[in-house]
Amino acid sequence: MKIFFNKKFKGGMSPIIATVLLIALVIVMVSVLWIVITTFISNETDPTTACFGILDKVKLDYACYNVIDNSTTFYISIGDIEVEEILVSISSNDDGRTFVIKNEKLVIDDVDFFPAQDGNVSLPSKNSGYRYKLYGFSSSHPSRMQGMPEIIQISPLVNGHQCEVSSTINPIYNC
Repeated sequence: MKIFFNKKFKGGMSPIIATVLLIALVIVMVSVLWIVITTFISNETDPTTACFGILDKVKLDYACYNVIDNSTTFYISIGDIEVEEILVSISSNDDGRTFVIKNEKLVIDDVDFFPAQDGNVSLPSKNSGYRYKLYGFSSSHPSRMQGMPEIIQISPLVNGHQCEVSSTINPIYNC
């Protein structure tokens, strides 16, 4: 029984065990910090990565104004990317109009496919494009947008994030 209470066995923790425990503690702390930082960074950069590289994939290929029927024809093309909707903004010196074109066919006042005019519009699918016609520009009708349109811009919604303007045509010439 005296063997267990011998001075030889009364020492503290060995330096090897202390070193192993210290290394394990550092590994646990670094792991927790790594998880917190990666979660924070992925949440903060999600909108940036959703809209990264869309400039050449969602664009206006042309736009022109028809003085005869006071309409603007424009062509939107979508490359190899999934787009949920596109915010279209068109404006003149005096006035402006903004509307949203979505994936499902919807009626949008004064907007139609061109040349087929059935009253419903939707976005082009991936790797394709559609031509649209926007009516409603008149210098004489008070409920219409005033003046000839000068600029048209589009901003896509990708993965639930509204991106910046991806394409602009300025000025808009006569057809």
